Amino acid sequence: MIRIQRFIEDMNRSQWLDTIELTAWEMQKARYIRPGEYEYEQADKAMQSLNPLNSVHGTTYFLSKCVDIPSEWQDQAVGLIFETGGEGLLKVNGMPYHGLDRNHGFVPLPRSRVGNTPQLEIELYDPIPEPHDPLNRQAVIQPPIQGIRAALVHINQPLQSLMYSVTVLAESLRAYNEKEPKRMALVQAVHQVMDNMYNDPDRWSDAAWIQNFEYALAQSVQQEDPEEYRSGFMHLVGQSHIDIAWLWPVRETVRKSSRTFSTMCTLMDTYPDFVYSQSQPQLYAFVKDHYPELYERVKARIAEGRWELVGGMWVEPDLNIPSGESLVRQILYGQNFYQAEFGKRSNIEWLPDTFGYCASLPQMLKLADIPYFMTTKLNWNDTNAFPYDLFNWVGIDGTSVLAYLNHGVNEHTRPKDVDEHWQSYKQRDVHPEQMLLYGHGDGGGGVTNEMVEFAERSHLMVGQPISKFSTAGAFLKTYH
Repeated sequence: MIRIQRFIEDMNRSQWLDTIELTAWEMQKARYIRPGEYEYEQADKAMQSLNPLNSVHGTTYFLSKCVDIPSEWQDQAVGLIFETGGEGLLKVNGMPYHGLDRNHGFVPLPRSRVGNTPQLEIELYDPIPEPHDPLNRQAVIQPPIQGIRAALVHINQPLQSLMYSVTVLAESLRAYNEKEPKRMALVQAVHQVMDNMYNDPDRWSDAAWIQNFEYALAQSVQQEDPEEYRSGFMHLVGQSHIDIAWLWPVRETVRKSSRTFSTMCTLMDTYPDFVYSQSQPQLYAFVKDHYPELYERVKARIAEGRWELVGGMWVEPDLNIPSGESLVRQILYGQNFYQAEFGKRSNIEWLPDTFGYCASLPQMLKLADIPYFMTTKLNWNDTNAFPYDLFNWVGIDGTSVLAYLNHGVNEHTRPKDVDEHWQSYKQRDVHPEQMLLYGHGDGGGGVTNEMVEFAERSHLMVGQPISKFSTAGAFLKTYH
């Protein structure tokens, strides 16, 4: 497997056919006061290099640059690399287009969508670090941004596709014993591809040649581990948990919403099979009020059926301290917003990060015509393991709703994630279908290109259940 890993690294270094570094941008520094309001350090933008930047925590940077995409670059094979420690929103030709952060450093820029000379504008925030966390030791404490790398890249798409395929296959094979015949046969298939490619390195940009190797690998997997004989089905549900107020002020959540929502819309433009689920009407209201052009893109995707509304409550609230009247109004306001804005309601209460659940909630949900409930926090018990993942939750009055306890949140679509998720599932002998929630969250961000690429290659995940893009509703309806 060491040879295969080196092959993957070589392909990673060769996935760009050409690169144009974007070192100097027009820049203006500011302090973010509230949505749409800033205090600027200087009146106008000035041309400045991004590296070094020598930032200060809490600073917002407005960057702008008009770029020329070479005419010889293929339309769908153009991208922006933006490597930074901050969080930003990229606008292209004045429209919110994609979020930028540690997990989202690549942005597709096909000419058919952005033009030959797109105007790039970035609102980049250098986040104030999370407080020191001696108890859980989970705090993300990053130094100020020291520098940024920005570049236009011409993508070797066939080679990049092969790289993803080999990566998925190799990672799934690591779960097998080295002497397992299936592993040995598929490792040999990869080695054969490697030998052919290393013997003719000048052809690494030959699309048809590379595609033949990827097809051969898929055929080898189908022969050794046919999908039709695999047990279980994994519903891959893209999502992003966004804490409206946690380690940042609510005004920052407004910007986090724009970054996450714009990225998901662009992913949908890039990947026709990708679908997405998002909770909390409050987040949609933020986008409606402050990013109206983006909101229209979201509405179009909801109408199309590729963007699923989950979470009927206005936010994801605490369920212990509020009164019943408060929780009823959460549902009333949330569902009324969904209905008024999108012409549909959510039938899934979505509370992945709520600590504790009042026993009257099933009654309230059923009366509000919400038959399904999803959470994750019951898994945070280090003493008494909860015995069920899929169960009927019966409230104090005898009302029941179908409840699903997800293995985690903020997951990935790598083979090890699918495997860990499936192995954790306590009801797979009763109902051999499960839901995996993938996408970066807490502070938003959502799904990445890489997650979608891995999901599209689930047929190469040897030994794993069949995995497909899906929605929460599609999964829960399989049980009813």
